[in-house]
Amino acid sequence: MKFIVLGAGDVGTTLATQLVQEQHDVVLIEKSETKLEAATSNLDVQALHGNGCLPEVLIKAGINTADYFIAVANQDEINVTASITAKLVNPDTKRIARMREVSFLHEDIVQSHLSEIFDLTINPIQAAADYLLRLFRVAGARDVVDFADGKLQLIGLDIKATSPFIGKKLRGLTEIREKLHLVIIAIVRDGELLVPRGNDELLEDDMIYCITPPEQVHSLFEMAGHNFTPPRSAMIWGGGSLGKALTHALEEEDIQVKLIVSQEQSTHELLDEFKNTLILVGDGKDKALLLEENIQDIDSFIAVSNDEEDNILSALLAKKLGARSVMALVNKASYLPLVHAIGVDVVVSSRAAAANAIFAHIHKEDALIADPSLRHLGAGFLEIVIEEGMPIAQKTISEVRFPSGVLCAAMIREEEIIMPSGDALLAVEDTLILFITKGAHVKLEKLFGKKVEMIS
Repeated sequence: MKFIVLGAGDVGTTLATQLVQEQHDVVLIEKSETKLEAATSNLDVQALHGNGCLPEVLIKAGINTADYFIAVANQDEINVTASITAKLVNPDTKRIARMREVSFLHEDIVQSHLSEIFDLTINPIQAAADYLLRLFRVAGARDVVDFADGKLQLIGLDIKATSPFIGKKLRGLTEIREKLHLVIIAIVRDGELLVPRGNDELLEDDMIYCITPPEQVHSLFEMAGHNFTPPRSAMIWGGGSLGKALTHALEEEDIQVKLIVSQEQSTHELLDEFKNTLILVGDGKDKALLLEENIQDIDSFIAVSNDEEDNILSALLAKKLGARSVMALVNKASYLPLVHAIGVDVVVSSRAAAANAIFAHIHKEDALIADPSLRHLGAGFLEIVIEEGMPIAQKTISEVRFPSGVLCAAMIREEEIIMPSGDALLAVEDTLILFITKGAHVKLEKLFGKKVEMIS
């Protein structure tokens, strides 16, 4: 397929790189020559310098033969205008636009009319806020991913010295596994990903990834040596779009929120916007401020300022001062594994969320998309509903013989959660959740009769 990508920022470059790896034709448009040169120096794409809102630029880029036009420039207005221009020049090209501030959710806007202009709109701020909110609800977890509309969750959790299961072989936990519908999918030990086997033991400071129903999260925390109590308080540093979106969401759940904003922001406007939030003017890296506001009693400290290095430093400081869990907005991909390693509980990238959503939309009809839940370790999960005619349909798990690097994590049949065993039947309309280690997704195409992609 042929793609035109407008915007050579992180999202545009990430998408272009992935599309080139899949051997698609890509044209990258950027108004800044410096950004364009930096993005394409090691990328096999056609670079086009110009204003992507202009018909002549889009025509030069090949809009008349393009399958997709993806507008991910830094300004919403450019993305909206460029998408409209693309529709006017070639209505057959599918259009995707990233929008951070502009929203078309309005009572006077007919959504069916909106779909005539955009095939997909992505709000990375909202995607990041949703992810942080999900993590907040399970304060203390390193990662939380919903499966099957929330019927199951992937929980990443550190093993504490107080865990009653330290030193016990995993095969001895069969009774607990069956009773709680809990499966240990992966162990991260000293930065290395281990796919657990029956003879493996849990050690202090391991990080485990488990799949479990939400109602059993309390038991999982106890197993790992944690005390789980529903979070009631949050301190947010950053009064930008993400900080405000998260504050609104937490207020709606009756959470006690303290929002730290810079001196440049209007506290009067924020006081009008938020009714039950304490607005603080200061710096999230200010130790005195955090101590004065009793950081040791805060369930989650969430750093979402515009400076990702500051977010990392403030999160580490809050953790050291006693915050129950800390989260940081970090958009530089090279930082992600380092931040996990040095002790920040949760890292979110709004840019990665946008790129993932766009990539999944592109392939929704011709491929199965595996989500990189363990992104920093190159592993992920595939959730799929078994369809009539799939090679695996109506076979047992032992008959299918999933390849090395692929683990059947869970099954859902109607409302019933089924822990996988060799004689479990893969029936049509069952939801199957697979854990996939790096590179193993390519082995699955014959089993499903569809291409399988791992978002990188």
